[in-house]
Amino acid sequence: MKYIKDALDNHRDDPTTLAWAGHTIAYLGHQRETGVHALERALQLNPNSAAALRSIGWVSNYIGDANRAIESFDALRRLSPLDPVTYATYSGLGAAYSIAGRLEEAVKALEHSRALSVDFTSTLLDLVGSYVALGRDDDAQAAGDKLRTRQPALTIALFRAT
Repeated sequence: MKYIKDALDNHRDDPTTLAWAGHTIAYLGHQRETGVHALERALQLNPNSAAALRSIGWVSNYIGDANRAIESFDALRRLSPLDPVTYATYSGLGAAYSIAGRLEEAVKALEHSRALSVDFTSTLLDLVGSYVALGRDDDAQAAGDKLRTRQPALTIALFRAT
């Protein structure tokens, strides 16, 4: 975290650095407020930063702010429809819909993400949960099987720790 703190302290006018550092400190460092502050600064500097929009979307999911996440991912989809990591945008959007209890929309976004990248772990995790919540047990089993193939060492304890 030393390097992340250095980036936050010494690169306060670089929106891309702030976006990645803010996301990292919020996710790995569990310092959500610090991360959100860095991401808000990144968006003040460049409201059209794909890195900042994607990161604030994911961090908003981590803290349970589904509306902010949906807003950020929707803005990112409009801004950069051909982004090479669009699968991560749809995965984050699906997670946000799930948090908001909008499960059908969650599955639609998550399935779109999976069509773009079949192995993105976050997508698979959220698909399993959304399918279970909708009573789609066969789909949940298939997504769970793919997840176990992709991440055989993943446990509930490891997931919660990260």
